[in-house]
Amino acid sequence: MTIKLAGQVSGLVSPLTGEAPVPDERLHEVAYVTSRGVRTLSNVLVTLSGRLTGEHSEALKSNIRDTVDELDRVLAELEGAK
Repeated sequence: MTIKLAGQVSGLVSPLTGEAPVPDERLHEVAYVTSRGVRTLSNVLVTLSGRLTGEHSEALKSNIRDTVDELDRVLAELEGAK
């Protein structure tokens, strides 16, 4: 369910062109709600992380590292836009 919802949200912005069917004045709202969703899902990971071991833990760590790298790039871009 989470992947399906994420796919629907990610469909709002083209990864190739950056174009979005959402009006410009609503893009900030979409970005804010998306960032809140990421924060909420991170709380789920905090709860589950202590219960995962072995192969599951390695896959989880890989996904989290990739996510942190991407979010670091977004944060740096936002901080540079000040």
